[in-house]
Amino acid sequence: MNVENVMVTGANRGIGLEFVRQLSRLSEPPKHIFATYRSPDSLKDLKEIEESSKKSKIILIKMGNY
Repeated sequence: MNVENVMVTGANRGIGLEFVRQLSRLSEPPKHIFATYRSPDSLKDLKEIEESSKKSKIILIKMGNY
């Protein structure tokens, strides 16, 4: 994959979480994965992916109503 940046919404659960997981495991993953979430209480799995990712920088972005 020849992509520099990817943004995934709803990345802390379900399809969004699995998409981040699969992107980070690619042989040529994106340089940056911007992973958005709403609830900080459900970040455990996403943080594990972030810590284990060797080639991608996963950037967590909290979304909300302001």
